[in-house]
Amino acid sequence: MGTERISAVFPSLDEADRAVIALRRNGVRDEHLAFVSPQWERAGDFDGQPGSGMLFGLPVGAVCGDGAFVTSGWLSNSLAGSAGVGDCSVAEALTRAGYSESEARFYGSGVEGGGVLVAVDAGREPLAGDPAAEDAVTSALLGAGGRSVSAPLLMPEPAR
Repeated sequence: MGTERISAVFPSLDEADRAVIALRRNGVRDEHLAFVSPQWERAGDFDGQPGSGMLFGLPVGAVCGDGAFVTSGWLSNSLAGSAGVGDCSVAEALTRAGYSESEARFYGSGVEGGGVLVAVDAGREPLAGDPAAEDAVTSALLGAGGRSVSAPLLMPEPAR
């Protein structure tokens, strides 16, 4: 059985953008991409409300609590139940979306520290069950400077 999702956190939207370009170049379609970012001010016409603005060309979805982070892509639907929860942390929202507690803590702390989570839904065709495709996705994410639970030390912590 293949991986359901492949994720990495990046120190900024610029690094995440490089990963998204590489993923798209490798044939990953937009419906397989998802993002979580605290950097909503760069989400195009985003006005703080779900459904407005764009992030990496995808409509912005859930907004947790007071707008602490925004999402776009397939993960927005999973995080929608966390939208509007005042004390919601990114890690709590990711746990509710199906990430393990250790994954949620790892990626949540990265996003709350100013990073951007890029996630690829590898559980659907054409990626599902294709180890070579999963390896290409992982290589694109880590090659662009992402940190993942399985490769946490390949990138320095985001500058503060």
